[in-house]
Amino acid sequence: AGRDFLYVENFFSAEECALLRFVFAKLEDRIFTSDKIDPYWNGRFVWLNDVLAAYPRAGQLMIERQRRALRLVREFYGVTAPIYSDLLQIVQWKPGTSMPFHADNANPDAAPHGMAHRDFSGVAYLNDDYDGGEIYFTALDVAVKPKRGSFLAFTGGFHHEHAVLRV
Repeated sequence: AGRDFLYVENFFSAEECALLRFVFAKLEDRIFTSDKIDPYWNGRFVWLNDVLAAYPRAGQLMIERQRRALRLVREFYGVTAPIYSDLLQIVQWKPGTSMPFHADNANPDAAPHGMAHRDFSGVAYLNDDYDGGEIYFTALDVAVKPKRGSFLAFTGGFHHEHAVLRV
């Protein structure tokens, strides 16, 4: 109560988390790499389309949960306009990785942001068997250590500036 971000436990069951982690491991050859994107993300994610092509059941599960996430965000924030998703992927956070403080739709120097359209962000967690990795909201001075199967969503601006602490 009193939080202004959405946190839902049991968004995915333990079995569904295991399935998606299995799919990620099996699609190792499809992990995205490119010299045209921020090297930070290279070698860390698999796109929904690759999941759908190789494991349709897992891909449909991702789509179903994306739709549920959009409904939950709309209800939680009282949004009546449509919300459109720009990404759906499985991302890997290896030991030693972290993410510096940032807002998902704005730059601190007011320079144009590549994701200025991103009003909300959401992450579902497929495991919790690691140390660190908390998401820390600077303005709220709150660190959240999500549980396996949970879903976390928040606004994209500086009110929800955040970092991912070192895994």
